[in-house]
Amino acid sequence: MFGKYTRSLLQSDKINNSPISSLNGTHSSMFFEVKDIYTIGDMYNIYRMNNFNNEQFQNHLKTKLCIYSNYYINNMIKQLNVINHLQTI
Repeated sequence: MFGKYTRSLLQSDKINNSPISSLNGTHSSMFFEVKDIYTIGDMYNIYRMNNFNNEQFQNHLKTKLCIYSNYYINNMIKQLNVINHLQTI
């Protein structure tokens, strides 16, 4: 179980290759694979393509991925911000 836990992976360079299901803020009912999002790195790249702009990313999640819960969206953004910070150190 702990091998899939995001916090233990944050200090690893393998975080981007981890399954999207290990990203905090995701839920099993969100079928990311249908949208070709399989890893945390895939979601991170979408965040990067939105220039790390939270509002643009929220809009993308709502319009392209049909995620309407601000709770899940905010949790994903928090985790992606931590990953971004750690990758820029």
